[in-house]
Amino acid sequence: MERYINVQLSKIIKGCKDRDPRCQKELYNRFFGIMMAVCYRYCSCRQDAEDIVQEGFIKIFDKIDSFDDNGSFEGWLKRVFVNMALDKIRKQKMQFLSINERDNEDYLLGSTEQDEKEENQLLISIGRENLVKAIQNLTPMYRAVFNLYVIEGFTHAEIADILEVSEGTSKSNLFKAKKKLRKDIKELLEAKYAS
Repeated sequence: MERYINVQLSKIIKGCKDRDPRCQKELYNRFFGIMMAVCYRYCSCRQDAEDIVQEGFIKIFDKIDSFDDNGSFEGWLKRVFVNMALDKIRKQKMQFLSINERDNEDYLLGSTEQDEKEENQLLISIGRENLVKAIQNLTPMYRAVFNLYVIEGFTHAEIADILEVSEGTSKSNLFKAKKKLRKDIKELLEAKYAS
């Protein structure tokens, strides 16, 4: 079955390289949901995510010849869409948070094993939908760093290069994002159990 899917996808990709509208539609239908989920993690509203997805597919169809057939197509797609979402964040002329001793004293202490256990319990108890809402309530910079580090698995050095900030700024923003998420999730749970 997997071989059939790979052969079928290869035919769709070839058709897209030949600018066949039917293949483009098939590719769009096949990957729209996945790429929408990727973009939504970086945006504060569904409309922004939809805009990125639409623009992203236009870019994909324009640049599909640059895809190396030996690599992972879904990985290539995902990278294009993540980069577009990050470009949108950059265009919003975000004010990147820089490290200063007063704001980051608690960051320098690091997080404890107890903090991580508490985080995991909170994440389990609120459910996926509420977690997505909590992440979307982060500032765009916190959200970008959180997604790149926690969900995408990038290092702080890689995030610093991608977002054009210092490695320390990436670490600081991740710490602050987690701190805000913890606070928001606790409030959400308190409200849930109070009613």
